[in-house]
Amino acid sequence: MKVAISVFDEISKDNGTTVRAKRIFEILSKYFNVIIVTCTHIYHEKIDSSLQRVIVKIPKTRQLAQLPFWFAGLFLTSTKRRFDLIYCSNDWYGFILYYFFSKVYHYQIVFEAHGILSEEYKEIGRSSLVVQFARIWERFAITRSNTIIALSKRILDFYARYNKNIHLIPVFLDTERYRVNVKKRHELREKYGLSKNKVVGLIGPFDSVWNKYSLEFINRNLNKFDNRIKFLVIGAGCTVKKENEKMVYAGYVGDYAGTLSCLDAVLVPANASTSGPLNKIIEAMASSIPVFTTLEGAVGLDYAENGRNIFIFDENELVEKVNTLIFDENLLIKVGAKARETIDRNYSRKIKEKKLIRVLHGVSSHS
Repeated sequence: MKVAISVFDEISKDNGTTVRAKRIFEILSKYFNVIIVTCTHIYHEKIDSSLQRVIVKIPKTRQLAQLPFWFAGLFLTSTKRRFDLIYCSNDWYGFILYYFFSKVYHYQIVFEAHGILSEEYKEIGRSSLVVQFARIWERFAITRSNTIIALSKRILDFYARYNKNIHLIPVFLDTERYRVNVKKRHELREKYGLSKNKVVGLIGPFDSVWNKYSLEFINRNLNKFDNRIKFLVIGAGCTVKKENEKMVYAGYVGDYAGTLSCLDAVLVPANASTSGPLNKIIEAMASSIPVFTTLEGAVGLDYAENGRNIFIFDENELVEKVNTLIFDENLLIKVGAKARETIDRNYSRKIKEKKLIRVLHGVSSHS
């Protein structure tokens, strides 16, 4: 079976959409003939050479202005190649073109919903007209897809009203990659001058609307945190760097899983929810690293147990709670261990891979 995974983003980025697309590719390429259809405005970029991909070149401009280039690229790709199945990785824009081409080429469409589009637009303050348009758009895509894959129970419950052929396959990862590396921990803490501190991670990329607030929160509250705490800022897109001895900027890191090893905790002070679980929370939990977040940050995390495998507080409590709990070694170890156990049980790639393949074989059998 020939499968195209469509993702309207630069595959070289490490954000929720692209990380998921690459993980889906890794699994499907073991069973099917798979390519990724993706886009870029960077002409000399580092892309994993193991990926089979079709690159659509688009200008670096506002998203709506990029759409004609994306549609043109999808048009050429769809007419030159013959696929049995299109896997839309949260590609709300590309879906409409794939849908109309499916009437000609008779392939199946699987739509993977990373969040509830209309609710997320409302959450980040888009106009009521845009939110209403998103509701129409998402209903069109969901009702006309052959199968829907939801990343959280909240997404599944919301879209099940439009399409009964929907499956819950949440964020998953290779849990063997996310373990604390003691040697790496010591090396990185020495490298960044963090050996004598409690180290809290802030994780980007920070050019995402969902992550920008993390830096705003820290910059506003930095002086309130205990002087024994330092923040390691991990991820690209951090354009404004506050000069302060409590802040260390790692930027983009190649060995992200290894870099997590040097942290004592991860802080996610989200003020808007994405309706799907956050990769950075799942990955930290898999590494047995306690996560401090807000109610908005924990949305979509179906197995969160406050105080047992994660710490969830109101935003106005976060500073005080981090200052207090970060020095309780026994509690951190206990919560970290429970977090790891939760990921092994519910977000392991080994478990979800079987279900994903079973779902796609079911789709192909109806083609």
